[in-house]
This record gives sequence, C-alpha cells and structure tokens, in this order.
Amino acid sequence: MTQLSIDINASPRVQSLEQLREQIDHSPRMSGQLYGSGGPIARAPVQSKPKEERIQTKPKEELRQRRAADVPSVPMAADTVTQLYKYGKGTTRDVTVKGNGTNECSFEECLSNTVEYKTGDQKRTGSQTTNPAKWADWLTVKGKSRNATQMHSVNARWGGLGGQKDGNIFPGSPAENSHHLHEGETDFDKICFGGKNGTTALGDFKYECTAAPDYLDTVDVSKGPVDVEDPTVEVEITDTKAGKSLKQKTITDGIGLTFQEG
Repeated sequence: MTQLSIDINASPRVQSLEQLREQIDHSPRMSGQLYGSGGPIARAPVQSKPKEERIQTKPKEELRQRRAADVPSVPMAADTVTQLYKYGKGTTRDVTVKGNGTNECSFEECLSNTVEYKTGDQKRTGSQTTNPAKWADWLTVKGKSRNATQMHSVNARWGGLGGQKDGNIFPGSPAENSHHLHEGETDFDKICFGGKNGTTALGDFKYECTAAPDYLDTVDVSKGPVDVEDPTVEVEITDTKAGKSLKQKTITDGIGLTFQEG
C-alpha cells in the first residue's frame, strides 16, 4: 500500500491563519500604539458624564439636597416706604459789598427754594447755619451792631441746608426771621406733619419761600453805611395732589438792615 505524506504546515488554510495571527500581534491595538502610555487613546482626556447623569447616580436624599442647594434663595419682601421727598436746588445770586480801595465782601443769598413731601414720607433733617456769617461785620441789623440773621428759605426741620454755599440762606433781621417761623413755617408743620413734632407726611404738600432783596447785587459803602429794608419774604403752601394752594402769605418785615464797611 502506498502511504501519502502530508505537510500540514504547508496547507493554504494554515498559512492563512498564521498570517492573520501575525497581523493581529502587530496591530496598533495589540502593540500598545493605541492603549499604551504613548498611544493616542491613552493620551485622550477622560470625558466626564453630563451633570444630570452624574446626579442620577447619587442616593435620593443627596440628590434632593443637591437640587435644593442649586436653587437661589429669594429674600422675603420687606415693608418699605418709597421716599418721594423733593428738596429744591435753590435760586441764588452773589452780592458784593465794596468798601474803600480793594476792601470788599461777597456772599451768596437765596432768592427762592422749595420742599415737597408725599403721603407717608418721613421728615428729613437738614443743617443749621454756621457762624460767623459770610456777611459778618458788613451787613448788620439796622441801628445795631448785631450781624444780620442767616435765614433758612426751607427750614432745617424739613431738610433745609444751612451752609453758606448751600443755596438756602438769605439775610434778614431777627424779627423777620421770627415772623417767618410763626406766619409760615408753623402752618406747614401743622398741615404736612400734624405739628412740629410730627415725623410722617399726612398728605402731598409743598412749601415755597421767595425772598426779594431791597438792594442790588453790588452795594457801595465806601462813602458810608447804607440802610435797606428787610427782604420781602413770601411763602406758599400747596396741596400738590389736589392742585390747590392752601396758603399764601407775605411775611411781616422787621426793622431792616444796614450795609457798612467791615
């Protein structure tokens, strides 16, 4: 009987398997070119899961706390009163008193100013005058050595300012200042605040004060003192909501003023 000798390694099928195995061994994945320390996949950044996917993996209680923390807190609305208070800028002019040579004095005086409150507004506090007055020794009470009074156009009790450059001060006699208080300002206290000690506006009210001087903006005293009358002060109180004037009053003058070289 004739025996056949077959070389299995020479089989085309086996050769194909060997070639395939060799290709796999040398592939980028198996050789570490992809996953090794230098491979592109190893170098690729780790992509984190979306926030919602990560949250869903947490226990329910932790998830509830997380979501609660993500909600911004909203403060409770407070009971507030919107201030509608209006204080005027003041209409002013500069007055110069000329003495001998270069000796002179200048000061600012208010010609008019206003203040307005709305219902519920809290009373404001202004400021008192500062001494000595800018016109000290140059403008005095007639027949006296006392300096003219620094009068507020808008009272400090309502927010009126008393500084020499605040646009709210004008000169007058002490008597006129007292008349302004009792003939005008006291009425506004009663109407707007229910009295001097009231703190809250009872309605929508406005106070306006004008002061018309009895002299020009330049006064020459080089030849001696110059007597003038007190400024003519007029006040008006208005109910702004009703559009109605509640009071108009020309304040009683005092004894007048005297310009002199200081």
